[in-house]
Amino acid sequence: MKLKDARYLSAEGQEALRYRVVNAVENGMSKSEAARVFQVSRTAVHNWTKAVANGNASSLKAKSVVLVVLAHVCSPTKQQQQ
Repeated sequence: MKLKDARYLSAEGQEALRYRVVNAVENGMSKSEAARVFQVSRTAVHNWTKAVANGNASSLKAKSVVLVVLAHVCSPTKQQQQ
């Protein structure tokens, strides 16, 4: 049976997961253990905890799907930059 990853969660669910993971690490759980327990990548755990440590906890907030799509569509490609 294939496990689902966090992408099947709503944006709010993903945000809650990020906060739970960071909270677990801040309370003594290792990053590797948090990744295993919450079924996310070790890299994601590192990025989330680093963002909070750098005072950028707002990066854990849910992002609007519309904004993400617009950012991708509106970002210049390498060909446009040349």
